[in-house]
Amino acid sequence: MEEKNENLFENFEDVFVDKEISETSSFDNKRKKTLIYVFVAFLGIILVFFLFSYFTKLKDYNHAKDLLDSKKYEQAKNIFVSLKDFKDSKDMVFEVDYVHANDILSKNEYTRDTEKAVLILGRILDYKDSEQILRSKYDEIKAEITKQINLREVI
Repeated sequence: MEEKNENLFENFEDVFVDKEISETSSFDNKRKKTLIYVFVAFLGIILVFFLFSYFTKLKDYNHAKDLLDSKKYEQAKNIFVSLKDFKDSKDMVFEVDYVHANDILSKNEYTRDTEKAVLILGRILDYKDSEQILRSKYDEIKAEITKQINLREVI
């Protein structure tokens, strides 16, 4: 009889230990699932943030290009400067100056804006053919300045 009681006790102990192990393992599984859900949610939030940031910058970038096409050079340049390393924004800052200077010089008349165009091209000599444009306009500008000075002396 004692032997039966011992077997019963061992069986009870085995059942109790197995139940405790399964409860612990169930708790660990729930904990692991919770951690996975939290991690996935965190990654989702980060992804949404980066996508929002990217599309906001893309919208600004496209707006700046539209401003450049509309000859609103200062506004376009300011946006490209604010975008820093987004796409080719750094190059677009030079492009705005280049297009602006060429727009002024294409009018073929000497004004204060011509001086501004010369200064702009002087800042971006290494961009595209800025130096060549500046050299080609140099004689024209020099002749126009001489003409203006002579007119002032006559008056």
